[in-house]
Amino acid sequence: MRVWLCAALVVFATRCFADTLELTSGEKLIGEIVSEDAASVVFESATLGRVTVPRDRIQRFEKGPVPAAQEPVVSGKPAAEQAAQSTPPTAAEKKKEDLFRMWWDQYLLYQFYQPITVPVPFTGGERTIGEEISVSGRAGLKLSLDGAAYYSSDRDPQIPGGFDVRTFRLYTDGHFGRGPDPTLYSLEFGTVSSSFYMTSGWLRWQGIDYVHNIQAGYETVPQTLENIYAFSALTFMEASSMSLAFSPGKRLGVETDRTFEDQRIHTSVGVYSIGSDPGLDGGTVTQTLLYPVVRVTGLPIYVDRGKDGVELLHLGISVGEQFAKGSQFEFRSRPESFIAPYLVDTGEVEADRAGLLGLEAIYMDGPFTLTAEASGTRLTGSETQTSNFWGWYASAGWFLTGEQRGYNRQKGVVDSVLLPKREFELKHPTWGAWEVAARYSHLDLDSGDVNGGRMSIAMLGVNWYWNRYLRWQFNTGYTTVSGGPSPGNLYIFQARLQMVF
Repeated sequence: MRVWLCAALVVFATRCFADTLELTSGEKLIGEIVSEDAASVVFESATLGRVTVPRDRIQRFEKGPVPAAQEPVVSGKPAAEQAAQSTPPTAAEKKKEDLFRMWWDQYLLYQFYQPITVPVPFTGGERTIGEEISVSGRAGLKLSLDGAAYYSSDRDPQIPGGFDVRTFRLYTDGHFGRGPDPTLYSLEFGTVSSSFYMTSGWLRWQGIDYVHNIQAGYETVPQTLENIYAFSALTFMEASSMSLAFSPGKRLGVETDRTFEDQRIHTSVGVYSIGSDPGLDGGTVTQTLLYPVVRVTGLPIYVDRGKDGVELLHLGISVGEQFAKGSQFEFRSRPESFIAPYLVDTGEVEADRAGLLGLEAIYMDGPFTLTAEASGTRLTGSETQTSNFWGWYASAGWFLTGEQRGYNRQKGVVDSVLLPKREFELKHPTWGAWEVAARYSHLDLDSGDVNGGRMSIAMLGVNWYWNRYLRWQFNTGYTTVSGGPSPGNLYIFQARLQMVF
């Protein structure tokens, strides 16, 4: 009893003979003045610990006894708020609400974020010390306007020309999550020939053990280069006739990919299913419930010369198998012009499966790019004959103004954005970037009883890049078709205004 009585006396004595510090904010602190000078007072508070208070923040202070029941209070404020203010700021506190901001920096960028704040002692306010970013991305528009004219010496009636909106898409992409490997996302909607589509929608998880990357959603199937390239990365207005006939387009699926040997080898393995109308960018018409694909690429030559550009040799192979027992397969192609009709078409061919083999090669040296690709598909069925269709193309491009296309080593493809060395401006004047290109392609859709036709196309192109957002394209070509639903020759004259913001 004597021990407890002594302890109680000590406690009450401490509280009865304490100093009182009254601040200009109306807050009162109970404790002990440790030291003071002309600028500040060092105060040992029972609740806040040792704090240094500037003289201009002190209304008055009292030394000596105070009522034992007195506690630090803040006039006119609820008890809960008083308790919150009397708690020492041991850790940063986060605001609960998410905020949003948007700004322009080459693209329309946006962020969802949370401010991180700490309470400011003796004021009842708070101070922002940082922010936590939850989502970062960009949003934009892709637009292509086409015009074309045709002439044939052996077709009656002639194929009419015209104008069309080739591409109109709204997109957003970005990332969320912390660390060096955030989760990526992409979402894209658009219209083609008055039809509305979701042209892309996927999530990509990075930095996963063993597999490294996993991507799932509505995505591009990695077969044929011109199918993998972003639409704005194509050298010509349209993909080659081979790619238009055989590429699997975009489909629902899941894919894993990674690189080896300092990103000189790229591999991807995926399983895909149904896709959209191939009228978007061309490709096989058949809807398949199961479509596994493997693609491997390598860079046996890669030399970075700095300002003089990069020299590289890209070699790749892809293998895919469409399983669709008792389905109707169909392969067709336009003459590398979106406004023209399909000139070769196998029609519906019954089969159980279709295998697609693709070989690809790219050689780049500064402003010069040479690309060659070949693909073949084989239709098999238990009650039908085997059919084999194939095609190939070779193309070359040269930047007269010295630019070089980028190359994405993490995906084994050519990059889509080209920034001219000097953007188009009339004041200086400067004329942007100029590229000339040529391509020859051949497609054979004849096999056994299937008479889909054979088509060969020689195409010349000129690309005029005003800046990173706007490009003019001019293509002229000559097409010959033998057999199939629409034999004959065709001269093509077409142009495109393409904008990507």
